Amino acid sequence: MKILFRAFIICVCVTFLACGKEEEENPIPDWPVNLKINLISPRDHNLVTPLNTVSYTESTSILKGESIGFSGLLVICSTTSITGSIYGLYAYDLCCPNEVQKNVIVKAQSDGTAKCAKCESVYYILDGSGRKISGPSKHGLKRYQTRYSQLEPSIFYITR
Repeated sequence: MKILFRAFIICVCVTFLACGKEEEENPIPDWPVNLKINLISPRDHNLVTPLNTVSYTESTSILKGESIGFSGLLVICSTTSITGSIYGLYAYDLCCPNEVQKNVIVKAQSDGTAKCAKCESVYYILDGSGRKISGPSKHGLKRYQTRYSQLEPSIFYITR
C-alpha cells in the first residue's frame, strides 16, 4: 500500500511541476487566410530571393476566393532551401499585436525583422517565429501556415 501511495504522490508532483505557464493566445482576431503564392507571377516573384518580403493588403491584386487575415499578410522568403532554387516562405498577419488595430501594421526591415511604426515593437520574422525582439508588445506576430506544393512547382499555399 505504501508503494502505491508513494507512486500516487510522485505522479501528482510530476504533473504539477510539468505544468508551466501557458502561452497566452495571440490578441489578433482570427480571420480567414487563404492565399496562393505563385513564384512565377509578377505579384509574387520577389519571394524567390532570400530576405525579400511582400505585403499583401486589400489594395493588392487579391484573386477571387483569396483572403489575407485581419490586416493583411507579410510574407518573407527564408534562407532555407526547399529544393535547389526554391526557398521556404513564412507568413504573418501585418497587424501589430500590441496595437490590435486593423490599420496599425508592421513593416518589414532589411535585416529579417518587422517593426511597428506606432509602438516601435520589433519582431524577428526570418525564422518563422515572429517573436518580439524589443518594444512594449507582450506577443509575437500572428503566424500562418505555409505549405509548398510538391505537385505544382513554384506554388505555396498560406492558410490559417
